[in-house]
Amino acid sequence: MRKLPMLVLITLAVGISSAWAQASSPQSAPQTPSQDAVEQQHPEWFTEPREYRPCPSDVEFPDGRHACLGMGGPSER
Repeated sequence: MRKLPMLVLITLAVGISSAWAQASSPQSAPQTPSQDAVEQQHPEWFTEPREYRPCPSDVEFPDGRHACLGMGGPSER
């Protein structure tokens, strides 16, 4: 007689956990556009307004910060 309520309780617990697992399963992520598509829509995101000039002397401080030494003034940039 005591087995029937326990069986019902187990059945309900399994059903609820199964429904919860289905509801919380990750949905398929929306498709992201390719870089080519984004570049066609926003070409300004992929172009530099100035010519790239690497730092002639990069130094690292003991705290991990970097600094560029040797860059000229604003007229040379």
